[in-house]
Amino acid sequence: MIETKGNYIKTKHTKKEIIDLCNLMINETKKSFSHFVELLGINKDLFSHLLNIKLIVDYTEESSEDKYIAFYVSEDEDENNNIHISPLYLDKMLTYIENNGNKKGEHEDWLNELTSTLIHEVIHANRDVMVKNGIHTFKLLEQSRDNYINRSRNSKLKEDLDRLLIDNINAGNHHQVILLKVIDRPNYYETYVYNNKNKCYEVYNLSKSNLYNKDYSKVFKDIESYLNLFVGSSLIKMTPKKRINSVIDDDFIGGIADFTSDDGIDISKLSNSELADLNRLVVDQIGLEESLTEALTDLIIYHKDKNELDIHGFYLKVSSDNSTSIDIKLSSKLLDRMSIDDIRWFMLASYSESFENRFKNIFKSDYDTFIHNMYEIYNSVLDDEEYDKSLVEENEEIIERRVK
Repeated sequence: MIETKGNYIKTKHTKKEIIDLCNLMINETKKSFSHFVELLGINKDLFSHLLNIKLIVDYTEESSEDKYIAFYVSEDEDENNNIHISPLYLDKMLTYIENNGNKKGEHEDWLNELTSTLIHEVIHANRDVMVKNGIHTFKLLEQSRDNYINRSRNSKLKEDLDRLLIDNINAGNHHQVILLKVIDRPNYYETYVYNNKNKCYEVYNLSKSNLYNKDYSKVFKDIESYLNLFVGSSLIKMTPKKRINSVIDDDFIGGIADFTSDDGIDISKLSNSELADLNRLVVDQIGLEESLTEALTDLIIYHKDKNELDIHGFYLKVSSDNSTSIDIKLSSKLLDRMSIDDIRWFMLASYSESFENRFKNIFKSDYDTFIHNMYEIYNSVLDDEEYDKSLVEENEEIIERRVK
């Protein structure tokens, strides 16, 4: 089912032309997705509801950013789930098809591009089902973040830190750790910073003996250098005395389709520090979820004309492809070493009576490290920045050691 929403965005092609392209994309998605799950030994009828999810071509102002292609909405204002897709993206695809669509090999490329876009969101939708003993990640983030914000929203300290942070950002300060405020205590400096990595304010008590300059009026640069060295890197783990939500995070919206075991979590009883830790743990799942979803999307497209599974062949193709991002290569390596039963689990996890975090069982004590590294690697790719090779090497080693 296809709907259009809004009239803000103007396109070269008519809505009818764009809807016709959507119908082609939907048909190809249904064929490719159904064929792959059958190769996995799963009855394709299990996903019939999924492959009939509503597709909304979103012409509203909110969807006018050029980088926006498609996203899955787990619950809209009418409590329905659907997939939104950008008419700007479809308009560009139609222009490309008109200019290049008849060239040798081009038809397959643009058709795969369109299909991949929708399959990626379908996989998200597939994993977005509430199950017993599981908490949908978005809901968990929403609950914990709201508790976190509400406890500190009226704090005079938070208001001061928000103002100082905005002043620093407006002045062009984008350091990993932004020093905001220092209070001189008898034996230490009480230091307030914004940590760009953890996306919140943090308070540290720094012993004066650790700083070169003892003069309070000149100590700020020393403190900033010290914190960027030991907080902004992984050289030494420094635990803050306190974490406080920032104004930047008040508008944070997470939209991943994953689960975390509730383990008896009562959000209302967690301290702010515990809420921050929980948020960070849940957010760390984003990199693995998104990268593995994209790798699985490519795997589905790879198999659309094959009569049997060839996951190792797919991995070899991806690993030698210079145009494939490093996070997808890592996830392809993971898929190659996972059992077929593990891949079935990823596709069917949300259909079980209770959720099993099999990745946590697979990676054991390396789980937190692995998902954190994947999050850092994924964000480097997303921001078009150079990734940390040591994190990639560490995750490759974890995969080889843990996934057999």
